[in-house]
Amino acid sequence: MHALILSTLMALPIYPLNPVAEDTINTLNAHIALGYAAPNGVVNGGPELSTHLELSFGHPFFVRASADFRSGSVSTRPWPEGSLFSTTFSTDVLYYRGTNRLTAYLGAGVIYALNSFDADSHILDSLYTLDGITDVRYENSAGFRITVGIRFRKVYCFEMAFTRMRNGFIFDRRLSPNMIAFSREEVSVSDARLSFGYIIPLRK
Repeated sequence: MHALILSTLMALPIYPLNPVAEDTINTLNAHIALGYAAPNGVVNGGPELSTHLELSFGHPFFVRASADFRSGSVSTRPWPEGSLFSTTFSTDVLYYRGTNRLTAYLGAGVIYALNSFDADSHILDSLYTLDGITDVRYENSAGFRITVGIRFRKVYCFEMAFTRMRNGFIFDRRLSPNMIAFSREEVSVSDARLSFGYIIPLRK
């Protein structure tokens, strides 16, 4: 999959004769994007809002700090059903090549997600009746992300991001009026996101 993406990018007519002279990307940019995150086997697909701050640290490399906000739901067995809201923070290094007309970039970095899970009430009632489980949480998670994008007309951007994370569900089980036990079921998820964004130059 990654080899196919790299081969496609290398076939695009985006390589200038003099990449430094034709470099049209500002040294500091704000980037706002709206996208759709595909289902990943645990969380259903849903909208995602992304904000990026991109800073050049030497042609042709950028460092990007991002915050992504995703809303979705869990409705896949054997995991408890409920709504999930995630805020993801990430740091990526981007490599770009292109001209005034078209620029492509490839990036990779690390991510950390803060997850807020709200299990459906009927699921909690069933879990309490069957196993004495009083609460279910979806723990925060860390992972990595690979990003491929195309930037055109200097301010518009189409991007694909592939993410891999490892986390788990935490179950609180009441053993007695004064004793609660915790159990964890590990979950590994891989997902993809498509987004379209607008770039705001902050410094040339």
